[in-house]
Amino acid sequence: MFSLATNTFISFLAVLVCLGDVEAREFRLGLLLPQSDDLLGRMAWETTAGAATLAAETVMLDSSLLPGHTISLVWRDSGCNAVTAAGRTVELYTDEHVDAILCPPCNDACVASALLAGYWNIPAITWAAMDPRMDDKVLFNTLTRLLLPFNSLGKVVSKMFTEWGWTRAVIFSSNMEWLCTQARTSLKAGLRKVNATVVADYRYDFVEDDAMREQLKDIKETGQIICMCHHDKETERRVMLHAHDLGMTNGEFVFINAVTWTLEGQLGEPWRAGDDRDEDAKQAYGSVLNVRMVFPDGPIVDDFRKKVVERMADPPWNFTDGLQRGLKGSSYSPFLHDAVMLYALVMNRTLQSGEDPRDGEAFMRHARKKAFEGMSGTVILDNRADREPEFFIWDMDPSGTFHVVAEYDARPAGTEVSDDLLQELVFVKHIVWGDGTTNAPTGVRQCGYMNEGCASEQDKREERNERKTTQLVYGLSALGVFLIVAAGVGVYVRKRLTDNKKKDGTWQIKYYDINFTAYDEKEHKKMQASLGVSDKKGFLSATSAGTGGVSGKSEATTKYSGSSRVNYSYSNSWYPKLEVQIT
Repeated sequence: MFSLATNTFISFLAVLVCLGDVEAREFRLGLLLPQSDDLLGRMAWETTAGAATLAAETVMLDSSLLPGHTISLVWRDSGCNAVTAAGRTVELYTDEHVDAILCPPCNDACVASALLAGYWNIPAITWAAMDPRMDDKVLFNTLTRLLLPFNSLGKVVSKMFTEWGWTRAVIFSSNMEWLCTQARTSLKAGLRKVNATVVADYRYDFVEDDAMREQLKDIKETGQIICMCHHDKETERRVMLHAHDLGMTNGEFVFINAVTWTLEGQLGEPWRAGDDRDEDAKQAYGSVLNVRMVFPDGPIVDDFRKKVVERMADPPWNFTDGLQRGLKGSSYSPFLHDAVMLYALVMNRTLQSGEDPRDGEAFMRHARKKAFEGMSGTVILDNRADREPEFFIWDMDPSGTFHVVAEYDARPAGTEVSDDLLQELVFVKHIVWGDGTTNAPTGVRQCGYMNEGCASEQDKREERNERKTTQLVYGLSALGVFLIVAAGVGVYVRKRLTDNKKKDGTWQIKYYDINFTAYDEKEHKKMQASLGVSDKKGFLSATSAGTGGVSGKSEATTKYSGSSRVNYSYSNSWYPKLEVQIT
């Protein structure tokens, strides 16, 4: 009735119980999976749940993992929506008393389940969902993630920019695919860290050819290294055909494309559509470097996926339809296997530290910097308990088929990750660029973006003349300003001198005020009449003593007839005494 693996498992549990020196504990994992024919090939219960059972059996057979303890699985159908998943998560926690949650593979369902796990502070592990909302470690404070395809894209693309000395990027992506939104955010963050500038970020919500062509015209005048992400393969091909028609596939431009339309298998010939533009598309794709996460494949993984379906036919699942229909394990089943393995590894450390095995935050803290070889490849967790990315870079060979030319990953020694872990690009083949050579484009337009690098002699001559004219105009303007200022200063100085001269001259006496020989005859006669004297004889003497404009002594005499005599006396600060005597 039971398979050989099940019998071995039961026998090993019996041995552990007989040992008696370890307090045995059962760790119950709540498994949430949708039961759906539509998801058989990707993540449905029918083709995936057996991976968790295989991992639990591996843990039990390894004496270094949870010695003296057991792991059991409790499953609920989460569907692929948040409401159902939330209700099933509550059932697992309140009715089944699970110690941890293996979250659903669908995004909305996973978000609901992981938030509840955080509220209860129990460990949660996501192995397929990739919703960018789960980047927030404040909300998802107990969540460990094993699949991060595009929020780590910036790490690998920034390595590419560093490798080839590129410093200028343009982003062109779809708004109709949330993976592209995640990729766009990651690209900006990654490029910023290597001092590469995103000069433009073009996004589209359309599929009309005219609008697409107009955006590509703008991109052509903006930058040579174009980071792309499109929602399907057909749109991606149309973009490259428009780029070809605009002369952008001659080797001067590079299109770094984040592949979203397939996460596993070979890329093959994405340019081929069976129409009359296949040859143009093939030439256009010669300028494309495809970037895609490493998805598990190979003989070992193929054998594992067959075992998943076989294990589904045994208890506790008892699902035999998969074998009868010739199904194999889903493409995400290796990631579920590694989620169970990760739980056992981290729980070992949690128990050794004496902490509560149901403490989700403690679990996530111990999950950081963990590493192991899993069925999905090398699993490396960073300091946020998120998996470090592994990517392949694909280039098209002369036959038109895309092959892996570089890998981006890391191989730590043992199960611990050091703080200085470096992930590098490892090239396995030469890249053939759009111009047919192995010389990487510079990423900079030869003539510059304002044609400043390729100006003709005539242009340079005109530019020099313009510069001279400008300098002359500026010089004359400066001279004019100077002359105006100088004239203003001259007027001001002249006015001050005049004012000072007037002020200094207020003490002066006019000469004819003291020279009585220069008198007016009419006035003199009037004065004689008033004094009662005749004009026949008179005598005038003037004596001046002092300083300031009159020096020495002067006298003037005039004889008049008569005996009258008049004395005038004047004085001021400059002329202490001035006496006039008329006889």
